[in-house]
Amino acid sequence: MTRFLTYSATPAAIAAGVLLLLLQPNAAAAQDAVMQNDFEHKINLYNINGKPIVNTPLDVAGTPFFLEQWKNGSIRLFNDQVFDHIPLKVDLQHQQVHFRKPDNNEYLIDAGAVKQVLLRDSTGPLPVTDTFQCGFPPIDNQNGQNFYLVLAGGKITFLESMRKSIHEEQDGFSGEIKKEFRLYDDYYFFRQGKMERIKKDKAYILNALKDKDSEIGAFLEKRKISFRSIEDIRQLIGYYNALP
Repeated sequence: MTRFLTYSATPAAIAAGVLLLLLQPNAAAAQDAVMQNDFEHKINLYNINGKPIVNTPLDVAGTPFFLEQWKNGSIRLFNDQVFDHIPLKVDLQHQQVHFRKPDNNEYLIDAGAVKQVLLRDSTGPLPVTDTFQCGFPPIDNQNGQNFYLVLAGGKITFLESMRKSIHEEQDGFSGEIKKEFRLYDDYYFFRQGKMERIKKDKAYILNALKDKDSEIGAFLEKRKISFRSIEDIRQLIGYYNALP
């Protein structure tokens, strides 16, 4: 069951109160219940908030989530309060976060409350932690509530914007319409308080790192870098950020 959190005051403050309530071991939230939190604001928990909150339609292939499986992780709100060891999913279609309680009830936190999400994945050969952040300056079609996957952090933060939407395609013979979730992504640098879409181009990348020209030159002499490869750019930015 998915429940929806609504609030009329500061999103981070209200979300903190709701999470504290919901994550208590014996906390229970009845459908359509109205509760009072520490901030003296009423919070309605709805299955419907003006529109139905429903699972992905069965006729759409794929998933709106970054990972379909629940992953243990943590949430940091905009007031820097952290909630850890929670099963989480990141919805890339609606740019929202889902979490699950031990009773298997699923809750949706509305956009504007969560600042950072950490997803820990230990299913592969090595443990991986994926970090999503929002609150960056608006650019292109993204606003401050859009999540970005952090590929490298430091003096230059290397970000991947990931969005999913439903793509429809009609079969030319049968006329059947097939629907599937498709991922669209773009890459950005955040530096000196500004966002800029990157170009996978040697001259552009090296110009961004020109204050460490000699060190970057030495690095490139030792390692062959493809400036068309996001992973190679990530490693180069990671090296640059580690320089004194």
